[in-house]
Parts: sequence; C-alpha cells; structure tokens
Amino acid sequence: MDENKITPELLYQFLILNILIKAGGSAERCRVLDTIKRDYWQFLTDEDKSEYQSGHGERWKNHISFAREHLKGNGYLRKDSPMGLWEITDEGRKKHKEWLEFIKENYDKELLLNEKMPKVQ
Repeated sequence: MDENKITPELLYQFLILNILIKAGGSAERCRVLDTIKRDYWQFLTDEDKSEYQSGHGERWKNHISFAREHLKGNGYLRKDSPMGLWEITDEGRKKHKEWLEFIKENYDKELLLNEKMPKVQ
C-alpha cells in the first residue's frame, strides 16, 4: 500500500472533533461513522474506501479507530466514556479551535466556501 494514497490521520482527528462539537460534545461511534460517510466521503482516498483483502472490513473505519485512540491518548477525548460513546474534552475543544484557526489562516477562504475543504464549524 502506498502511504500517499491514504488519508492523513490528522484529517480524521479533525473530523472526529468537528463532528463531536457539532453534536453537542458527544456522539455514538455509529453516528460519527455515518456522518463521515455522508458529509466527508469525498475527502477520503480510494485506498481508504477499499476493503482489506482479508475481508475484515473497510480500511477507513480502522483508520478512524486509530485516530480516536490517538485523540484519547492526547487527552482530546474522554478515556472513561461508556463503550460506543465518544466524548470531547475541554482540551479537545481547544485543539479543534487551534486546528480550525490554522485552516482559516493558511488556506484560501474560497476553498472553504467552495467546500473543497472539510466543512468546519
């Protein structure tokens, strides 16, 4: 697998935080996955959308799980949430705001308006 053909994990992390903020701070795993498939599918690569040869599911869902674990490890998601529920922390809200400011400062606003970048709050 060519590493350039997969979606960067930081994008997954940003999308997870963005979805949780829009959902009021928490959401069930299935809601996060459904939202990514519905609203952000165009930002995932064809490699991400493919299934593992072993038949163990779609790659993007596995990538989301890794991104979530890294968010938890960095303190951006609660570690003590009930199984299946993802909850953002105050630190996660700060990190989302930081990333959002970076996007707004470093990318052409027309890209954001034309929705060539992920929708941001």
